[in-house]
Amino acid sequence: MNTQFRVRDIRSKDYSTYPIIITSNVTLHDSKGLSPRLPLSLTFVGAAIFPCHTKLGNTKTLAFKTSSDISFTVSYPPDVILPPDISPVLLRANITGVPDKIEKLKGTHECHDPTVKVNIKLVDAGLIEVVSSEAQCELHEKKNIADKFMGFFGGGKDSETATEEQAVFDEKTAETTAAAVDASEKVMFERGPLRVSVIDESPAYLTPEQKSASKKLYSPPIF
Repeated sequence: MNTQFRVRDIRSKDYSTYPIIITSNVTLHDSKGLSPRLPLSLTFVGAAIFPCHTKLGNTKTLAFKTSSDISFTVSYPPDVILPPDISPVLLRANITGVPDKIEKLKGTHECHDPTVKVNIKLVDAGLIEVVSSEAQCELHEKKNIADKFMGFFGGGKDSETATEEQAVFDEKTAETTAAAVDASEKVMFERGPLRVSVIDESPAYLTPEQKSASKKLYSPPIF
C-alpha cells in the first residue's frame, strides 16, 4: 500500500433537533451570542441558549449580572411542534441565597459587577443538565509598592480570561456601565458556590430494558 494514501477520518456526531430557549427574571443587557436579540423587559423571554443543530455535549455559562436571587425556565420555543406526550418545558431552576453570598465575598470592600454564573450542559439525550452555579464579586483595592513594582515590569496583572461560551443577562438598564477601574487600584475576583434547586420536567430517559425492546421493535429482522 502506498504510504502517502490517506483515509479521511469520518465520525458521526449527534446534534439537537430543536432550539432551546430560556425565560428569566433577569433582563438581558448584552445579547452577544444570543439569538434572537430582544429589548429590555421585566422578564426576559426567548433567548436561544442552544440553537437548533447544536452538537450534543456542548456546555454554556449563563452569566446573570445581578446580586438578587434568580429563577429561570428552560424550554422549547412555543412554535415548535412536539408530540402530545412531550412537555415543552425541560426544567425550572431557582438560585437562592445570592445576597448573603455576595455579602460574604465582598467583606469590607465594595462588590463591583456582581455576577451569578450557571453552567449548563446539553447532554447526549438532547436534554439540559445544570452542572454548577457560583457568585462572583469584582473587588478593587489600592495597589501597594510591590504591586506597582510588578506592574512596571508587566507582571502581576489581575485580569480574567473567559474562554467559555457565555450568555449574559443583566437586571440593569442598557445605559448602565461598569465602574471604571482607577489606575492606582488592582482588581481581584472572589467566587463562591451557590445552591441551585432544579425541577426536571424533561422526558424520562429510556431504561436498558426499554432500549432493548425498542431495538427489537424497530430493527429489521436478520435472516
